[in-house]
Amino acid sequence: MAKFAAVRQGSNLKVVDDEGRDVIRSLRINTPVMIEVKQNRSVRQHRLWWGMIRKVHDNLPEKLDTMWPRPENLSKAILERLGYVDELIGLDGKIYRQVQSISFDKMDSADFNDVIESAIQLVIEVIIPGIDREGLMDEILDMVA
Repeated sequence: MAKFAAVRQGSNLKVVDDEGRDVIRSLRINTPVMIEVKQNRSVRQHRLWWGMIRKVHDNLPEKLDTMWPRPENLSKAILERLGYVDELIGLDGKIYRQVQSISFDKMDSADFNDVIESAIQLVIEVIIPGIDREGLMDEILDMVA
């Protein structure tokens, strides 16, 4: 399977680099191909996630402060609660849950937006109940601007 970057120009896709041009040249003329479109996440989305995690971690209620000693722990706890996990059977026969990766190559922009929205809802309903959604978003956006 070949992957390459392209941009939309009107109703056409235009290859943006030599790798993509090489892939196009390798295709037989007038032979249909299947194309899977996946919009890359932006660095801004990545910064938005970690900005939210750090802001929430810095403002955890005292009773929750020791549960997640590092922002990375909080991130994994949120993803686990949202169901982004794989169940694995260990060599001992026990079932283990492993948080799925939300790295750039594992999740596209639309799916990542769903994760962020669900995480924010979880924060305002469960982790820091009563926090103002708009205020939280304003602070996060200021951090990543």
